[in-house]
Amino acid sequence: MVSSPAVLFGKGGTSVVQFWVGMRRLTAHWKPLILFEILWKLVTLLVIAPACAGLIQLAIHLAKLKYLTTSNLLQFLRSPWTILLLAVLLLLAALYTLFEIAAVCTCFRQSRFQKVRTTLGRMVRSGLQSVLHFFRGGGPFLVLHLLVLIPLMQFSATSGIFTAMGIPDFLAYYMTKKEFLLPIYVAAIILCCLLSVRWVFSSVLFTQNQCSYRSARATSVQLVRGRFWQTFFSVLVWNCCYFAALLVFLCLITVVVLMVIRATGSNDLIMSQAMRILKLLIQIVLWSFSFFATPICMAHLTALLEKRCVQMPEVVLPEPVPLSRSAKPFRRSTAVLTACCFTVAALGLNLSYVYSVFTGKANFRLALFQNPTVMAHRGLSADAPENTLYAFSDAISVGVDFIELDVQQTRDGVLVVMHDSNLKRTTGVNKDIWDVDYADIQNLDAGSWFDPAYANARIPTLEETLQFVDKRAKLNIEIKPTKHGSDTLEQDVAELITRYQYTDACYVTSFSYGSLKKVKEANPEIRTGYLMSVAYGQFYSLKYADAFSLNKVFVTSQVVNAAHQQGKQIFAWTVNSMSEVRSLCNLHVDSIITDDPVMVQNVISRDSTGETLRSVLDYFIN
Repeated sequence: MVSSPAVLFGKGGTSVVQFWVGMRRLTAHWKPLILFEILWKLVTLLVIAPACAGLIQLAIHLAKLKYLTTSNLLQFLRSPWTILLLAVLLLLAALYTLFEIAAVCTCFRQSRFQKVRTTLGRMVRSGLQSVLHFFRGGGPFLVLHLLVLIPLMQFSATSGIFTAMGIPDFLAYYMTKKEFLLPIYVAAIILCCLLSVRWVFSSVLFTQNQCSYRSARATSVQLVRGRFWQTFFSVLVWNCCYFAALLVFLCLITVVVLMVIRATGSNDLIMSQAMRILKLLIQIVLWSFSFFATPICMAHLTALLEKRCVQMPEVVLPEPVPLSRSAKPFRRSTAVLTACCFTVAALGLNLSYVYSVFTGKANFRLALFQNPTVMAHRGLSADAPENTLYAFSDAISVGVDFIELDVQQTRDGVLVVMHDSNLKRTTGVNKDIWDVDYADIQNLDAGSWFDPAYANARIPTLEETLQFVDKRAKLNIEIKPTKHGSDTLEQDVAELITRYQYTDACYVTSFSYGSLKKVKEANPEIRTGYLMSVAYGQFYSLKYADAFSLNKVFVTSQVVNAAHQQGKQIFAWTVNSMSEVRSLCNLHVDSIITDDPVMVQNVISRDSTGETLRSVLDYFIN
């Protein structure tokens, strides 16, 4: 049985501009929409995100890779397992998008004969019905529509799981590497633009009328015929309003940051912190706007569809599935069982995943778009005496990721933070560290050599350092064994790291591979790094090294890619120029060790923020 669109949707759309109709629908149903979006985003975080991350990790493993980089990307994509799992991911992404669209459209589904109060349960039920209906009446064109055409036609909808996976960024990156693909890409975009206008109503019709996607497409084409440009500009204006509101918020926070910079001065330290804060605020604004992306998109489409149906009463639509209160497509026991399954899945997937995200341990083995971490060499040694609590405090204040420090052992076995084996350069006492007890050096002036203002600086112990830093920064602990020292150096370092729960927040590095082996034997969970002044040969598979800390001269794309293939990380030292930082970022090193962490942070933040924003900031500041 079919109904006229004019009867189905009513005639109210002819008297009110669809823009305001869409806005009214958003405000009229804001309570269930907010509740649903909060719960849906929680499900995404607790279940869907870890599941997708697990599938990606599984694909990398089945492709017999340990790390995904630009050098092995084609090998990864050629694997049959990768193709299969990517197909599964695309299907899941389509179902994810369809569920949200169907649930949201339930709020906006109105007719002259159906005045049903929207509830969260009704929204979820509608979403599940549409997901099940996908396997009966959907198809590859529906997947194309959900994952490509909607984001292309509705800028506000680009916050879905497909975009969150970074696939548009990935394509843009690859276009710059394979120029012959650019014409194909442009042609595909033009084709998709044409299709997106012609099929603009098909997703709403599919979810609301429970018809086949083929008939939904055909009906959408009929409704757009003769009004192609009207439809196009209606969607364009709606998106421009959305984008304008977003731009206003972004401009406001940018102006505030600029005012703070002007008021406090524009030195490197302030600039670095300002860029970090600006990036954080931008991310918050973008996340806030994307939170309601789907409701904003669907409010407009349903309003526009209602108007178009009233304008074209000759077009008939399949009869919608009624939303009567007595309808019970799912038994209560089925709903309870489904909820229990989701709870178990959330607990199983989330216990390790969310913990790893918040502790910084999450590793998706993707080196394509990650920025390197910044390690402050001996603390902020350009502004305070090296390897002192002053230098460590200053490094923490500028927000470094890691503090690099050196550990040696006194004659009585105390672990102290000091670079030179002889005390003369930093304290004026011409004695070797293995010839003195800690009591002999604990009150030595370790700061006046740098500046008389630091005359009260002392040589800290490793234990004091762990207590002082207190995980406000991670640590790169370089141990320096000598033939004069104790055989317990590595064991003692491992025990302190374990005692202060720094296992997940540090690397122990050394020029001695034997020392790294001893650290691993003491605690296999401690990550280690092999320091190398010269890097040649097949050192990447060394068992007891999780990373390789190399002289920057020997860091090449071949070295980085080979290490990543083995699941190892690459640190580069000591990097003190902007050109070197940019070069190493392009090589995808994992960490940069520097005497000037503020400069390195500045370069990384500016480059990752984007050239346009960077130019604007430079213009207003300078």
